[in-house]
Amino acid sequence: MIQSIMSCLHSSTMPLAVAGIGIMAIACTGEGVPATVSPNGSTISVVTTLYPLEYFARRIGGERVTVVNLVEPGVEAHSFAPTPADIRKLDGADVILYNDPAFEPWIPRALAAISSRDRAVTRTGQGGEGKDYGLDSHVWLDPQFAVNQVRLIHSALVKEDPEGAAVYATNATVLVADLEALHSRFSSSLHSCNRDHFVTSHAAFGHMANRYGLEQVSISGLSPEAVPGAGHMAEIADTIRELGVEYVMVEPVIGTGFAETLAREVGVELLPLHPLESLTPEQSKAGENFISLMEANLESLSLALGCNT
Repeated sequence: MIQSIMSCLHSSTMPLAVAGIGIMAIACTGEGVPATVSPNGSTISVVTTLYPLEYFARRIGGERVTVVNLVEPGVEAHSFAPTPADIRKLDGADVILYNDPAFEPWIPRALAAISSRDRAVTRTGQGGEGKDYGLDSHVWLDPQFAVNQVRLIHSALVKEDPEGAAVYATNATVLVADLEALHSRFSSSLHSCNRDHFVTSHAAFGHMANRYGLEQVSISGLSPEAVPGAGHMAEIADTIRELGVEYVMVEPVIGTGFAETLAREVGVELLPLHPLESLTPEQSKAGENFISLMEANLESLSLALGCNT
């Protein structure tokens, strides 16, 4: 699994953003995702903003929903900006699922630009009872927080399509069980390791690290577009030497230049660690999904941390 993911890190350059913001008052109808209702046999249209939300919505909704994710495979989610066509997709949706304005700063303007017809609009990057997860909105990387996202998506679908409540409840229960099983595998595999620090391309893995008693050391901050200074790179190199870190974890969608430079300087290897904000085109075509990529993440972490599995 690790080898297959590493192969895509050195593939041809992939687009990093869609062109133009294009957020203006576009109260359009008849384009984008069709607005449909379930009583006449058609599906509920769902628009999502990140891959994990797309995956969760498809799993819960099954054949009762049609899901379109705005961030296509190969697009770096942090740098995404919606086009007018994307705004039309949002306008035609019955259900809109987004993570958090901290991750998608464009979402408030996009929602203000669409028509005000009844639809379910759900922010999934929040904890139970509206608890704020802080500045780090990569909540899906903690399987326990992902369970809460599943419950919020389940509620949104039931609100829009009450007739499908039984189907949604059954599918959500199965998905929650899969996430709980994933959490159990992470807990058992990362319980006894030689190290508790791992070095990452950007600070996407804070919630995952906190859940399993680990510490991430990030080259960039919460956004991978931030350019690390020479002093910061030197500090990380010293940390790697002091802690005996043997790998630098890299992501398949963003560039690996800084990580490769750091790895060469300190004489360590690269390993993939996927933030799952979006897939690569190769992963999408190969049928990789949230669960399989999280399991690959666990494999990488177990190797990097020297775990006794």
